[in-house]
Amino acid sequence: GPGGLRGGRAPRGLSPRSRRWPLAVVLSPLPGVPVPTFVASPPVARSVESTRVVPPRIESVVRSRRTRAMTTRIDVGDPPRSFRRWESFEVYFHSFPDYPTGRRGVYVESPEFRCFGHEWSVDVCPDGFGEGRRGSDPGMVAVHLSKRSPYCIVIDYALILKDSTNRRELSRHEKSSANFQDKCGYGVSNFAKRTSVMDSLAEGTLTIEVQMRRSESTKANQFVPSNPISKNILGMFMDEESSDIVFEVSPKNDTKSTKKAKPSPEKFYAHRIILEKAAPALAEMCENGESVTITDVKPHIFRRALYYAYGGKLRGDPWDHMEYVAKEMIEAADRFGMVNLKLEAEATYLNLIDLDAYSVMENLLYADAKNCALLKEAVIDYVLENDEYVLENASLKDMPGGMFADLLTAVARAKKENEDAENNEIKPSTMRVSELRKKLDEKDLEVDGSRESMIKTLNEYPDSESDESDTSTWRYFLGSCE
Repeated sequence: GPGGLRGGRAPRGLSPRSRRWPLAVVLSPLPGVPVPTFVASPPVARSVESTRVVPPRIESVVRSRRTRAMTTRIDVGDPPRSFRRWESFEVYFHSFPDYPTGRRGVYVESPEFRCFGHEWSVDVCPDGFGEGRRGSDPGMVAVHLSKRSPYCIVIDYALILKDSTNRRELSRHEKSSANFQDKCGYGVSNFAKRTSVMDSLAEGTLTIEVQMRRSESTKANQFVPSNPISKNILGMFMDEESSDIVFEVSPKNDTKSTKKAKPSPEKFYAHRIILEKAAPALAEMCENGESVTITDVKPHIFRRALYYAYGGKLRGDPWDHMEYVAKEMIEAADRFGMVNLKLEAEATYLNLIDLDAYSVMENLLYADAKNCALLKEAVIDYVLENDEYVLENASLKDMPGGMFADLLTAVARAKKENEDAENNEIKPSTMRVSELRKKLDEKDLEVDGSRESMIKTLNEYPDSESDESDTSTWRYFLGSCE
């Protein structure tokens, strides 16, 4: 620019203003998206032994400035999280035939450019570098991508040599997951033949394109702690200092052991605001005071239920023996209004029991009393699959009247399942209990209840209403575009 020292003659075709070193800006007339462009300063030749060599016809060396052309990227829609954009840079080495030759390891360094928060440069060795196995072959040009800033980064990169038309690639070097440590780089000893490089020059200018993007392995190795809110809430479990409710839980009175001393109640500290969301029925017991006495739940069962209300897991907790307490957990969850705990305990209980003709009636009555739709469905399926065996060995005289309707529904469902499968249509009346609960949960509706109540709720909120709403929205959008 103005005030620069004349160190060499700029290539023909450049404007008079750009014929002064140290910087020349080249605007490419080729079609396509422009890329950031960097022009090398008059050749500052350096050797691997850090010996600075001043090439012929260069009387003074002036460090060049950086230029960067604006690149506009437009995303249509939200890019996926795994999307990794390539960043492209073109580095121009002007007057390449005048660069010093005859000595290996002498390189010309480009100005620094910034990408991904680091400073980079491209170095070219006209006669190659190094000796032995890792050195360049005779007649080969070496290229080196250097990171000038501290700290490490892992990237994928490519170094590309283009022909004089800037369209065809003559040489390309790629490397994935390159780990650039503190102020280091990667070199290509045999990047291209010098004859090919000379043929690719456009008015004496060597063009090398650099493409970089963050490596996928970098993202995979990054550790970001999860949101601590769940851990923080669980840490408030049994915190006496911050609690505003105290439960005094006593075991059930044993009428047979009247001579034994009555055990003292066990205290549990809780927070009203957490119980209002996690156990609403339990929170209602606390409306009349800060201390509540509970006598019909065992202390260890209450501890499990309260631990679950604070975000703890039913399986894998410090008191995990679900095979012995699953049925009691169903009763406690049903009483305290803890729907998710009830469903999880019900599924655990169902996996633990072995149905047979002698336990059919017991489990059927229990499922009906506690409104356990999944357990009831499993028992009815067992009865249908083993009808003769159940009729011969089980007493069905105490079966509730509503059970016959459930049996008929199960028989009709078994027939309709095949018909709906052929028609690719699944109606709520033929869905399994787990499917009904999943549909209701997706609509943020109540998932606890009998099979009949779930079907009724699901029919009140069909999918067609939301689909029609979406369709009308698109019609409105398209109409406004017209």
